[in-house]
Amino acid sequence: MWKLKKSVVYLVICIALLSLISCFGGLFSQGGAGISDHRSIHGEVIQIYGKGLYKYDSVSVAAQGLASDLVTLLLGIPMLLVSLYFTCKASFRARILLTGTLGYFLYTYISYTFLWMYNSFFLLYVALMSLSLYAFLLCMMSFDITNISTYFTQKLPIKFLGGFQLFIA
Repeated sequence: MWKLKKSVVYLVICIALLSLISCFGGLFSQGGAGISDHRSIHGEVIQIYGKGLYKYDSVSVAAQGLASDLVTLLLGIPMLLVSLYFTCKASFRARILLTGTLGYFLYTYISYTFLWMYNSFFLLYVALMSLSLYAFLLCMMSFDITNISTYFTQKLPIKFLGGFQLFIA
């Protein structure tokens, strides 16, 4: 049985707290002139959001950032903490859920770091990306690949799950 490393617990708690700050900052920051037009070097007119934390991003990117902040706040952070709680109780399913949730946080904050325009939360995004990467790798390395099949029953709907994944892709 895998013993949860204290470092994973600390990393997850830091990720949850820093994500909370990031989400509230993105959702509730104010200021700025509002939507304005900007002409790109290729002559395209792009609408810049112009408000709050995402004031330098296009309207489309800002909408994605606001939606991502809301999803992370309402679903991501609670799922992260619940999966950590049950992982501490030695649940294999919870460890899989924790690893997947950390993958979500890693993907989210890689996007914020590299795709969003530079803003005052840039260093926070880099910290969240780094913490998520380290926690994700620790969780991934915790699985015993040679014996992982013993955790699943023969009734696992492999064809359905594979077909679903192909459909989603």
